[in-house]
Amino acid sequence: MRLSSLLPGILLFVVTLPAPIHRAGAQQVADTLWAPPGLVPAWARDSGPRVAIDAAHFNFHTVDGRYRPFADLLRRDGCRVTGSDREFSAEALGGIDILVIANALNRRNAEDWSLPTPPAFSAAEVEAVREWVRGGGSLLLIADHMPFPGGASSLAAA
Repeated sequence: MRLSSLLPGILLFVVTLPAPIHRAGAQQVADTLWAPPGLVPAWARDSGPRVAIDAAHFNFHTVDGRYRPFADLLRRDGCRVTGSDREFSAEALGGIDILVIANALNRRNAEDWSLPTPPAFSAAEVEAVREWVRGGGSLLLIADHMPFPGGASSLAAA
């Protein structure tokens, strides 16, 4: 058999081999069936801290999306968990004990993860969160790989 007759098949194999690997690695799906074994709640049901998970900044992780298992875990521990689709202000942050911001993005990067990656938060939002934390609020700010650090940069620097 001649190499020239095998070449189209080899080329097809080499070109298509990475496709399923890339597709499988790029997809993230929440495991909504997972439950930690033997969890003893820290608080009685719905009597723990009030936790808001940000969904107002093109977040990759939200309470009803990829962070649903995290939200369910917090609820099982007695926390009162909600999603937050409001811009940050003193009023919006009132009544929240813990604010979770996971992988927030600027509108520019919502569908395009290329550079530049401007901050996801306005100056007024950064100031509101800074004052809320100074007043006793707890912030869990998560920024994974590119482009998320750019989205979180202004708040992280505050």
